[in-house]
Amino acid sequence: MTLPSSRHGLSTALRSLQYRLHSSRLSDAVTAANGTRCLSTESSSAGLEPIRAAPEIDYRAIRDMVPKIPPGGLDVRYARAMPISPSYFARTTRFNDTYLALEKLLKTYENLPTIPYSETERVVWKNLNDFRRNVGEPVKASEYVKCLEIVKRLHQIHPKLMPKKVKTALWDFTRSVQAFKAGETVAPIDKFGRTIGNGRRKASTARAFLVEGNGEVLINGKTLVEYFGRVHDRESAVWALHATGRLDKYNVWATAEGGGTTGQADALTLAIAKALMAHEPALKPALRRGNRLRDTRPKEGGEKEAWPREGEKETYMGQEIVLSRKSIKWPWASHEPPVLEVILPLVFPQCKPYFCNNQATNHKRSSPHIFARTIYTNCTLQHNFLENLFFNMQPS
Repeated sequence: MTLPSSRHGLSTALRSLQYRLHSSRLSDAVTAANGTRCLSTESSSAGLEPIRAAPEIDYRAIRDMVPKIPPGGLDVRYARAMPISPSYFARTTRFNDTYLALEKLLKTYENLPTIPYSETERVVWKNLNDFRRNVGEPVKASEYVKCLEIVKRLHQIHPKLMPKKVKTALWDFTRSVQAFKAGETVAPIDKFGRTIGNGRRKASTARAFLVEGNGEVLINGKTLVEYFGRVHDRESAVWALHATGRLDKYNVWATAEGGGTTGQADALTLAIAKALMAHEPALKPALRRGNRLRDTRPKEGGEKEAWPREGEKETYMGQEIVLSRKSIKWPWASHEPPVLEVILPLVFPQCKPYFCNNQATNHKRSSPHIFARTIYTNCTLQHNFLENLFFNMQPS
């Protein structure tokens, strides 16, 4: 064998030798795997174990393990692994399972006695972000709203008849920190049998001490008649006792400061109601229905312009009259003179309630103008305008 003399020939011979060596190793591995021999392999049976096939599946043993199934039931020969949850392939698996469980509970216990939602225990439910973090799934807002509707319906079941399953299901939607429970403090009864209640209204504050007695009331050291000159303020101050029929069963000693007499009377109403609720907690629903535990009336703000710009009120009144002509029986249709106090109540039920813009006479705080002629007669501008308008609209 002659060796190549050039550099290119040496590199070609080296690559050919490497290829032959690699091919021989590959053929040895394939021969060993197939168990066949050739001229380049040697037989070696040391360390090899005979190949054994897997045992045949015994379906009879499986039938013995599975509970007895009636004829026409499941055939274990075709049994396969099934997902535990029916929502396994859904986008929100855990939420779907929770929603289906709530629907099942509602269908099971929908006939149980319920109480109005205003009388149920106040609970802070989890918001959408808290629930998403809890289940770890991108729950849609619309889907969570539907879920909360079922939760609130289950929450209306009477507390004494609510099953344990429902309580457990509602607990998953309840926040760990309840703001209503943390903020509610029941006034204790001291050693003298007194309870204390606080109330506020506008700029007035009041504090009432309630004890069982014969119905005496002292406010800032004065009797109820001496402190409040108006009968309306006297009734408002002790309205919680009057509405519950406890006016002659408790004595009240109260202090009030700030604001006017009306504000102090309303503040005393809240203070006495809270003190009474500490003596008799069963009166809480009645006091809440009477709006005596919380004053939801807004504070009176400043005067607001009824009409944004000048000239708009005349345009609006004219439009209301034109729109109402088809449905109103006009007095002149029966040959009667057009009386203004007869026409105005027919025209202005659809009008704005405070159309008068006269700041001097403060007409906005007057009674509704539908049947009050004084509002129109006092405001000469609008009265004259309407009077001329009605007379001009008569058919010639």
